[in-house]
Amino acid sequence: MEMNLKGLTPKIQEDNSIVFLNSEEEPEFIMPAPFMTDEAEGYSEDIELQIERIEEITATGETSEKYLLKLTPDKEWLNAEERVYPVTIDPTVSPANAKTNVRDTYIYTGDSTKHNSETTMYVGLRKGNVNRSFIKFTTMPTIKGYINTASLVLTATSGTSTYGSMRVCKVNQNWDSSTITWENQPTLINYKGSYDRTDYNLTFDVTSTVKSWYSGSTDGTTNNYGVSIRYVDEEYEDYNRFYTSEAASNKPVLSIKYTLNDSEGDTVSTANTGVFNKYSNGEVDYGTDVDFYKFTPSVSGGYRFESKGSIDVKAYLYKGNSTSYVAVNDDDGDGFNFKLDYDLVAGQTYYLKVQCYSKSATGKYQIVASMYDNGIYSKDIEVTPVGEDAQKSIDEGEATYNSVIYDLDEAILIGAEYATANNFATGLSVFPDINVASEYLLHFLHNVGTDKTDYPVKRMVLNDEKEGYTETKQYKFMVDEVNEILESSEYFAIEGQNVQFVSIYESSSGFEDKMESINWFLSLNRYRMWTRSSVTLESSGVYTATIEYNIRDYYDWDDEKMKSLNFEELFKIPASMCYNMHLAGVGKCFNTSGTAIITVIWNKGERIGSGAACTIAES
Repeated sequence: MEMNLKGLTPKIQEDNSIVFLNSEEEPEFIMPAPFMTDEAEGYSEDIELQIERIEEITATGETSEKYLLKLTPDKEWLNAEERVYPVTIDPTVSPANAKTNVRDTYIYTGDSTKHNSETTMYVGLRKGNVNRSFIKFTTMPTIKGYINTASLVLTATSGTSTYGSMRVCKVNQNWDSSTITWENQPTLINYKGSYDRTDYNLTFDVTSTVKSWYSGSTDGTTNNYGVSIRYVDEEYEDYNRFYTSEAASNKPVLSIKYTLNDSEGDTVSTANTGVFNKYSNGEVDYGTDVDFYKFTPSVSGGYRFESKGSIDVKAYLYKGNSTSYVAVNDDDGDGFNFKLDYDLVAGQTYYLKVQCYSKSATGKYQIVASMYDNGIYSKDIEVTPVGEDAQKSIDEGEATYNSVIYDLDEAILIGAEYATANNFATGLSVFPDINVASEYLLHFLHNVGTDKTDYPVKRMVLNDEKEGYTETKQYKFMVDEVNEILESSEYFAIEGQNVQFVSIYESSSGFEDKMESINWFLSLNRYRMWTRSSVTLESSGVYTATIEYNIRDYYDWDDEKMKSLNFEELFKIPASMCYNMHLAGVGKCFNTSGTAIITVIWNKGERIGSGAACTIAES
């Protein structure tokens, strides 16, 4: 049996019990000598114990210490002819100071005698009197974690041996074992309770009661007045007698199984500080465990929070100390991990709450937060529609670009199909981050609406101006592209000279140079972009890059796009209908070109989003 003791050291005692010591060599817990039982209620404590210490090196290079407990049961007892399988071996762990922490006694109708020094106590109807037992644990263990289960174990001595139905009740008022009587007994909260019996041991489930004692405290003192054991039917002719804490053995035992809090903060106030662009390790230790991470960006812009692992986790993003989340995501498509995108404001603190999708699941995961490609700086660039449909609209002058009419009959047909498509798409949920499917459809047909990374035309926001012929596009440069230029500059920059980087993936013809040609040239490939970057290095170690950032993009109708987007299946709209809409000018074509001048000042190792200063100017 593997034991992750988190700082405690186990030692086997002469009576075959195990004591768990803290760093001060003080006992924190005791595991009594384990015992075996079989299906026929056979019982034995003849078990040999061995403890082996195991050291493991974690992925971070730290040493992890665990212990392996080996239990070797007596073969003669296991192989005895009377043995009835299955056999159960039961080690239990209890607070080390249980002997001195228990106050117990019993009372019965009409009696005022003190019974707190007796070695047994009664429950049930005995000699015409109703008996009730009371138990209180005056000092509880400090538990900084989640309580899984709690049980009260009582050992019976004698009775009518029928084990009538008993219940454990939560005591609602304080009491003293030396003064309690039938007349002054405290009020109870009646619980049905449940118990299991093994030979003379009765185990009562007191999980909800013990959890209430730890509600708002770590020492179990919240309204902890103990429990009372009584018969469900107190007129039933039966009683049982149990050992008390005064007995030499078989004392009452309160067993609490719990999971220690992990290193991830479980509240906003204890949240771990997250580091952008660096994975953080996390663990859901118990079913309802939640982990909080705190992020404060230094640069405003779009950020992505995502997880990696094999457990199904869900994330909520909170702004400041608000109790209402601003974004939530539980699946990026692989069935396990989340991917949450949100625009963050520089200097504002955000909290990410991570939990398992299933309340019973546990396991390890990783999270990372980083800027994503919606960019952070923008400027307006002119866009001019092109293509056969746009030209016909201009030449014939029959309508604006948004509603080209070739002839009246076709216009009626197209209008009806367009209305059908829009009506069908309304409210249809297709992608997890798009609330209304018609928004997606309208963007495809019109190139308007909120910019989404899943749209066919990415990073474009088009707004109609005069008659639809001239439009503007807000272009946001890609942060990772500029950061790549900064990284390359650090390798090739020469103090006192200019080094120029030029992309050659697409031809630079048609672009007007905004900077003078200078003496050093290196190539840096980017898709659909052409950049010329002048970089200098000062003696102080400060880099300065002036980047001529050009864009030229062409968008036209593509039948393959219809297939790749699976429109017919998603929207139940024939491809021919969408094509007719396109011919009518609903699905636009455009040609985009423009230039932005970006200036970045940074020290080695800094990037946009992590220390580099960046400005953008008109070209």
